[in-house]
Amino acid sequence: MENFVNGKVNLPKSFWLYFFLINLILKQGTKILTSTYGQPPKFIGILLFLAITAYGFFSIVGTWRSATVNKEKYKGWATAAKIILSLAFLNEISRLGTLLVFLKDLVN
Repeated sequence: MENFVNGKVNLPKSFWLYFFLINLILKQGTKILTSTYGQPPKFIGILLFLAITAYGFFSIVGTWRSATVNKEKYKGWATAAKIILSLAFLNEISRLGTLLVFLKDLVN
């Protein structure tokens, strides 16, 4: 994990494994579990949501650094990855906004 965070993992592995595949498994796995077994208690749901969102940010940072370190080796791909990562970052921010709205409604 230290190599990933520092951008020392090659860009294809960073992007496709750590960013794309693991995020996909976490988010789709949660959807499948909740559709199969129902919604977890609110506290557990919030913790799960925060854990998945935290991993999302973690994967964006590591992959961004990998794209920066490997920009000469993967010229256009590094730029394309950074565009996708920028959009993913905005998505994670919007997910946090959704949580804030949920918490506000929960308190009221």
